[in-house]
Amino acid sequence: MRFVLNTVWLLLLRLLAGMVLLTLCRFLFLLNNFDFYYKVPRTEVAEAFLFGLRFDLSAMLICLSPFIVLHFIPVFHQQPKPKKVLQYFYVLLLTLMFFFNLVDTVYFKFTFTRSTADIFKLVFVSNDMAIVGPSIIIDFWYIVAGWMMLIYLSYKLFLKTEKLIKQTEGATRQYIYSIVFLLLFTACSVIGIRGGLQYKPLNMLDAGGQQTSALTLNTPYTLINTAGMTGVKSVNYFPGKTGEYFFTAVTKPKETEPFRSDLNVVVIIVESLSKEYVGYLNSFKGYTPFLDSLCAESFVFTNAYANGKKSIEGVPAVLASLPTLMHDPFITSKYNGNQINSIASLLKKKGYSTAFYHGAKNGSMAFNAFAEKAGFENYYGRNEYNNDTHYDGNWGIYDEEFLHYFANGLSNTKQPFVGALFTLSSHHPYPIPDKYKGKFPEGELPIHKSVLYTDYALKQFFATASKTDWFNKTIFVITADHTSLALRPFYQNCVGAMSVPIIMYSPALNLKGKSNVVTQQTDIMPAILDLLNYDEPYIAFGKSPFDSTVTHSAFTRYDQLYQIIEENHVLQFDGDKTINLYNFKNDSMLTNNLAGRNSGKQLQLENRLKAFIQDYNHRLINNMTEIK
Repeated sequence: MRFVLNTVWLLLLRLLAGMVLLTLCRFLFLLNNFDFYYKVPRTEVAEAFLFGLRFDLSAMLICLSPFIVLHFIPVFHQQPKPKKVLQYFYVLLLTLMFFFNLVDTVYFKFTFTRSTADIFKLVFVSNDMAIVGPSIIIDFWYIVAGWMMLIYLSYKLFLKTEKLIKQTEGATRQYIYSIVFLLLFTACSVIGIRGGLQYKPLNMLDAGGQQTSALTLNTPYTLINTAGMTGVKSVNYFPGKTGEYFFTAVTKPKETEPFRSDLNVVVIIVESLSKEYVGYLNSFKGYTPFLDSLCAESFVFTNAYANGKKSIEGVPAVLASLPTLMHDPFITSKYNGNQINSIASLLKKKGYSTAFYHGAKNGSMAFNAFAEKAGFENYYGRNEYNNDTHYDGNWGIYDEEFLHYFANGLSNTKQPFVGALFTLSSHHPYPIPDKYKGKFPEGELPIHKSVLYTDYALKQFFATASKTDWFNKTIFVITADHTSLALRPFYQNCVGAMSVPIIMYSPALNLKGKSNVVTQQTDIMPAILDLLNYDEPYIAFGKSPFDSTVTHSAFTRYDQLYQIIEENHVLQFDGDKTINLYNFKNDSMLTNNLAGRNSGKQLQLENRLKAFIQDYNHRLINNMTEIK
């Protein structure tokens, strides 16, 4: 037993040595990119080093797994040649980890993010590295010197611990004990690899805000974390800047009036609020009596669409004008380390306070991590609410209580502010507080009753907010994260299934009326900034619906196809050719496919969609989702 215990102790020491060396890699990363970090508060830099230990441990346990397994086999501590093999494994695996970390020490200056698995395309698919490799080594000789130093230290530290092993029992017992402890160590390693016992494993987005996320992460971790992710492909439908004629994500200010810093912004994203549920937007009675009354006093976009079908896709679209046109939602994609701008980050530069509220347990759908990435200074979830008497038993705090908490929180926030809230009660299993049993009718679908409850909760929120000093100085935006269960056939096709409400209410601006302009979630941020006369350029994959100088479209992926909705038409494209084209105004059930039969409209929509895809993919791949 003593032999195996010594083996475990020796392994822990060697892993600790590896952690120290990886921290040294992070220090070299900081030094070489000091011009990027010198304005970052020292406390945030210290936190990056501290929190980075979780990512280092996760990456090291994966990368050194062959060494760990061999370490539990007694012969690798008893005979000279196996001992050498163990030593080589340790040094070689750490050498690779050091290499990728130090490559990014240089590469970060060009990308502002840690490398992801697609970097191997540069090495193995193209011959770029063979061409520029020698000059890189010459220009960054000190990085190579640092690498050699780390390799030498790993070798010396391995040898320093060699004398801890003493054989005290027979070979048979050694192997039995070794197998038992290997199994125990494997169980502990799984916890270390996933970053702890929390509900969801550690994710790149957990690295925190944009300024320090790359410092917190390590490159072996980001390479492993993004391996197998499909990402997006670089496309070249239009040469040069020709595609910008049809679409560009760069939005430039009009500079006609001064920026308005006297208005607050409140964005409420309602879980699963399909357009079908809102009576005001249909010719039949809905399940939102309060919102119907609010619509009469608001500016309502009657032809509005979601950019995705998941909550995790809706939040970036609404708050950062960033849709998901790939297999993975942005939040969990290989690009989630990219720098982005959002309604929070842009207005924070203008002196706005920013806060994101979500009544679920912190970490749910990684919204807390995304909120930080997007520039929200504060996040308030179920943990901060800290009163589980209002817990619905499933997702989090009931909407009524959490919206009341939201209103009070905003009242205690310095103005001007941006407050965003994501509701949750209208999510399956559609819970209703016991005190309201029987108050809301069942409806025709299971979700209808919970939509009525959320609508009631919104009514209470506005009643509370209307008594505050900030209410009459605020732009309110209400929309959905995505659609949900549908009863009517139109709301089950590729147009209706993406249809959501977008409602803007502002006592200060006296916004009232309707617009049939095609609008999408990604238009919300530009619309708000337009109303505030925002005076700096920014990146948005939507356009202000108040801007009459641009063509208004809605983009998404639907059933693995790219989709564009414009005016009365919807076109679906597989990346090479148009698959479907419908006039949904005249053909609401989409039975008459016009692909190949309406060449003018098809070419117009194809060009716009191709330009969008090209710009979107290019910006994600090259970390150009923020004006630098």
